Amino acid sequence: MWNKLVVNGYYIAGHILLVMFLLAVAMPLYFVGLNDEYFILYFTVICAVVFPVLDYYYSFVERFVFDQAENVISPEKIDFVLEAQTPGDIINNGFEQILNTFSIRSGKIIIYNRRSDGYTIYEQNGLKKRIVKDAPIERNNPLLKCFTGHDRIIYRKKLNSAVEFEKKISEEMKRLNAETAVPVFYFESFIGILLLGERSLKFSADEVDLLNSFASKISIVFTNSFLWEESLSKGDIKREYDLGLKVQKNFIPSAHGQCANIEYFFHSRKSNGTKYYYDIFDNDGDIRITLFSPLDAATGAFVFSPLLIPLVQSYVRFGYAPAETVARARNILSKKGLINSAVPLFHGSLRDDFSWHRMMFSAPLCYKAENAVFASDNGKDGSVKIEKGDIYLLFDENFMKLAPVYYEDILLILQNSRGKSLPEIGSMINAKMKNESEPILDFICILRAVY
Repeated sequence: MWNKLVVNGYYIAGHILLVMFLLAVAMPLYFVGLNDEYFILYFTVICAVVFPVLDYYYSFVERFVFDQAENVISPEKIDFVLEAQTPGDIINNGFEQILNTFSIRSGKIIIYNRRSDGYTIYEQNGLKKRIVKDAPIERNNPLLKCFTGHDRIIYRKKLNSAVEFEKKISEEMKRLNAETAVPVFYFESFIGILLLGERSLKFSADEVDLLNSFASKISIVFTNSFLWEESLSKGDIKREYDLGLKVQKNFIPSAHGQCANIEYFFHSRKSNGTKYYYDIFDNDGDIRITLFSPLDAATGAFVFSPLLIPLVQSYVRFGYAPAETVARARNILSKKGLINSAVPLFHGSLRDDFSWHRMMFSAPLCYKAENAVFASDNGKDGSVKIEKGDIYLLFDENFMKLAPVYYEDILLILQNSRGKSLPEIGSMINAKMKNESEPILDFICILRAVY
């Protein structure tokens, strides 16, 4: 607020100086007696020179004032949002804090309700709050149709009114008193939109990352609320597990695919249901992978276990290494009693190196394709160089006890894996690691560098 007042003060001073300058130029010309034609020509030339200088002055003031401002974005400042568990936490306090963080007076959160197939609008204008249930929003609303993923943010000032579709989006944002629209997605599923009112300055890169973090948190809070209400409405808390299965099937990445230059494959025993939760995403070339076993967490964590994923993604955007990312995410969940110290957890980063932090997971088996050997790093925090064709195997804790017995068998499978898909390699490893025809492994994840 102080910075905005300073900038406005400089603007007023600039206008006063401009008027004084024009008067100072005009008065001598008047007394010299230049006729109207020459006077207008001379005055036009002066304006053509002065206005660009004034525009540069305004830009300089904004850069100078706000570069001097101490506006450091830190995780400590936003924990009040990241720790929110219910929609009430967001609406009653969190949304107001989000607006205050960016010096914005008003905003809206539009949430899609899957049960009623309608929309609810949560509005904040200064200290005033309003909730509009079953809001009159048409299904073909241009603002809702324009979002295909969570990484695109729309700024109304940048829309081209000459393009019909962008013009409609701009008109809809104006109707909603919004200058910025941030999509709220839970993985690939559309949850809603975060709308922000007028702001005098552009968003910095760090602020954009923070907006995406807030949007991720909003998505997980409202998704978990929906799942919890579904569980309670059926009158049986056991439905918690069925809903957990449902959310995993709908929102987690596919079991086999490629993320940038990393091919991946996840497989868990069907008899164990959804014991292992996984996520893989690309953070500007830094591929992050998270493995987590919610069934070993505290009571109720199976529904709330997806909280871990947006927390991890939020801290990854701040540039934290795997160990610190995990520590911060676990700290928030443990404060709320949703996770205990005995939860199997693995988080890794793949860029030039594959570095990781693990708890109750075996160390990755790192197969170096060039030499056809394993490169070992058994530390809790480890790292190996990534080269084309390298394969990384991640197993559950049981593999720690069985590793010496199956090393040679797995190595032979990988040495003969040229031309084989990761699901084929996984099937071969599972077939080899059986005890009386029953698979020994509960879970396996395979990564391959395809640079």
